[in-house]
Amino acid sequence: MARHDKTLTPSTELIMPAHDVPNILEDKVTMAVRMMARKMYQGYCDNSGNKNFQGNACPTWEDLPTLIRAHWCAAAIAAMPHLNNP
Repeated sequence: MARHDKTLTPSTELIMPAHDVPNILEDKVTMAVRMMARKMYQGYCDNSGNKNFQGNACPTWEDLPTLIRAHWCAAAIAAMPHLNNP
């Protein structure tokens, strides 16, 4: 079952209501996180044959809705501490 909480990440500095998420890309996330999120998204696109979960073509990073890019940033934040310590 999908998780539908209103937090972006467990990090206390990034917890916010869902309606505040569009500001995260400008206000709360470092360039390194945005770059990692973009690379992760590109890896997903490459691995899925550029198809999303519905079988439609994946949009470019720039064309993703802000909320979806924020979710990719949250995934990057969660993954980054484990890159050197699997």
